Amino acid sequence: MRLLSLVISDFRGFYGVQQVNFAAEDQKRVTVLHGENGAGKTNFLNAIHWCITGKFTPRFQDQKLLVNKEAFKEGQRECYVEILFKDEEASGGKEYRVRRSATNEKQTSFEVFEIDRGNSKLIDRGESLIQLLLPPGLISWFFFDAEAIGALELSGSDEFKRGLRKTLGFELIDRLLLDLDSVQAKIRREVANQSNDKQLLALQKDMDNIDLVLPGQKSTLEALQERIKETGIAMSQNSASLGKLPQAEPLQRQRSAEENKKRRLEDDHKSYSAKAAALIGRAAPALILNDLTTKLEGKLEDQEVKGRLPAPYSDQLVKDILERELCICGRPVEEGSHEAHKINELLQFASTGALNQRISDVRYLIRDIERDSSEFPVQIAELRQQITSIDRDIAKCEEEIKDLTKQLQGIDVAEIQKLEKERQQLQREFASLHQQEGAIAHQIEQNMKRYKDLKVQHEAASRKLKVSEKLKTQLNKVEKLANYIRRSLHDQETRALHILALELNSVLEKYLTKHYRAKINAANYAVQLVDADGKNVGHSTGEGQVLKFAFIATVVALAAKKTQEKIQWMTEPTIAPLVLDAPFSALDPEYQGSVAKNLALQTTQLVLMISSAAWGEKVASALDGVIGKRYLIISQESGPQGSKPIKPLSINGKEYLLNSYDAERTQSILQEVQA
Repeated sequence: MRLLSLVISDFRGFYGVQQVNFAAEDQKRVTVLHGENGAGKTNFLNAIHWCITGKFTPRFQDQKLLVNKEAFKEGQRECYVEILFKDEEASGGKEYRVRRSATNEKQTSFEVFEIDRGNSKLIDRGESLIQLLLPPGLISWFFFDAEAIGALELSGSDEFKRGLRKTLGFELIDRLLLDLDSVQAKIRREVANQSNDKQLLALQKDMDNIDLVLPGQKSTLEALQERIKETGIAMSQNSASLGKLPQAEPLQRQRSAEENKKRRLEDDHKSYSAKAAALIGRAAPALILNDLTTKLEGKLEDQEVKGRLPAPYSDQLVKDILERELCICGRPVEEGSHEAHKINELLQFASTGALNQRISDVRYLIRDIERDSSEFPVQIAELRQQITSIDRDIAKCEEEIKDLTKQLQGIDVAEIQKLEKERQQLQREFASLHQQEGAIAHQIEQNMKRYKDLKVQHEAASRKLKVSEKLKTQLNKVEKLANYIRRSLHDQETRALHILALELNSVLEKYLTKHYRAKINAANYAVQLVDADGKNVGHSTGEGQVLKFAFIATVVALAAKKTQEKIQWMTEPTIAPLVLDAPFSALDPEYQGSVAKNLALQTTQLVLMISSAAWGEKVASALDGVIGKRYLIISQESGPQGSKPIKPLSINGKEYLLNSYDAERTQSILQEVQA
């Protein structure tokens, strides 16, 4: 998908009909919209988001009031947004026009048109086409409110992994595997019915029951995870609102710092706990075998004392004596003599090179087990000591947070009291949702484990029964196909994550001032930033924010096949523009230019909504040469200026004004800046 233009009519702050043409060339692929806070950048992002999905970003307020207030006063009761885009993956590159309109009360229409030789043809079930090109679950990866980037969780939640798999095109393969599982279940059901075996019928009934329950449980889990995400964003908004109140700002700043510190410590706790669990797993065999190896070495020593294992002479020495017919003492050993016979008998006890090597290998193994059995307890104890230390630090943070919360609640200001009450309610809801999520996830895990066990029992039981060879052949074919696809999918996932990590670290190496690198957990897709010593770096740090931007850009680039290393995708991943609102406000100034450069390099099309405060020399320099279109979002106020400031913006040596007063009406104006 490549955006070509957007027409917006009486939507939120935008009065009347206004249009933006996006930069759509490969070399000039960046569109920049300059606007101050409150001018309409978030409204513009949500115009795109809403037009395509019918939904808004989580931070978008007053979602029911869509029609421009000035237009509403004049009798206008409807607003609309229209987007023209090109599907470059389609044969010949088809163009489509999407239009969504609404009143303040409800949505009135959604239409999708195919553009053919300049003519518009209405498409039946256009919603399905849009969802195919850009699934609603992926919209947050491509149309992003960057001020909320702190809420982007990279620690490997099910929702995060699911969203990433969809972006990389793996969801269709997952669906195919589910369909194949359904086919297998149907054939197994036929096998059970044909055999009329009581055990087989009972096993099949249990499997059918799990098949009925699992989809609902998974749907519930997804809904809970979506609510957790929304609640987390609401908590971030609550904290931001508190931080803007003068009486609460210093205490809220301290509390936010403690909460960030606590999150970093909790990340460290998870990491060290995982290391301890893995180490205990590796240590178990050595600790169990240690007593056995002690006995084994005793046996070897006993054999050595007896002169049997190994003997004090080798087979080569005996062969040399017989061949030369001369003993090492100088006496002759003639062939066929009594001496020759006796020496020849020694071969059955002589140690060979292979025997010596095997004994040496056994001794090395014994040494390794002894070393491991002595080192593992020390390493485990050190990890547990670190975990205990982290637990103490977390407890200190919690006490500090409680104290700061008590102080904030004690401030006799109505707005602070209101926000604190809202915060407590959100925290209770957040904890409850997490508890429900854990419970349903455990149920799903248990059901899937039981289903796997039942399937093994079913296969074992069915092999003993006389059933149709045709059914057996069909089941065997489906199982082989499913196993082949799973192996292929696993190989492709492994390669995709490997390339993702390579590209991420390439970006971090170029742009971070510190020697940090990213690690991706193949099991849950969790992304972690670690320092030179391998210690986790918190996602809320400046470097952690850079990691998040780098991750988003790299995922988009991997889907669009813009990474240096390529993948032969089993199904096509999602290719779409990256649209970011306020992308650099959450970043330290030292990283703004490098992040801007990386975003421009990694994307097929980039749309940035940015304030003058974030538009510095570094950002301007990073985007020089790739900006194809540039617009101002000018905020006009109908009231007098008074003591309010005029906000200028300098572009290529020319000054533009981003706001004005004494206007005919209060509105946001989209004005193109000519190159």
